[in-house]
Amino acid sequence: MKKAVFSPTLAVVLIIVVNFVTQVGAEPGKLDPTFGFEGVTLVDFGGLEDLPNAAALQDDGKILVSGWVNIWPGDFGTVRLLSDGSLDSSFGSGGKVTTAFSDNPDNVDAAWSVTAGPNGRVYVSGETCDADYFICEVATAVYKEDGSLDETFAGDGKTSVSPGTDTVYA
Repeated sequence: MKKAVFSPTLAVVLIIVVNFVTQVGAEPGKLDPTFGFEGVTLVDFGGLEDLPNAAALQDDGKILVSGWVNIWPGDFGTVRLLSDGSLDSSFGSGGKVTTAFSDNPDNVDAAWSVTAGPNGRVYVSGETCDADYFICEVATAVYKEDGSLDETFAGDGKTSVSPGTDTVYA
């Protein structure tokens, strides 16, 4: 069984890295105090541990961060931040979106990448696995600018595909 090996501190580190990349006015090597709270933004999805895995910058300066929320079993989680580090309330529910690929609450869904697309679209990819984390599929969700699933993609905004019958995670 595969287990998460990252600590919640990674959330702080990822947001700090995003902050360094996106803030032009910050002094090199220092946090920009105008971003979030003294240069750091923390987001809690209100459950178990959250693990950010990827970040992207949209053309309008908004910051996307995706990962594995409420880990084990968990779901895809994506937040959109404004350039000042605050949650973008026009995205999802208060700036946050959670997506499950199955009705089975024991299945594992983890986002590993996020890409900013045209017209505010957000592309998130990762994996969806059975409860034992033994059989996994590559999973992708596409969101509209408002954070709702884009139903023009795969009929419901999300899809998963097996990488092959001989592929097993151990």
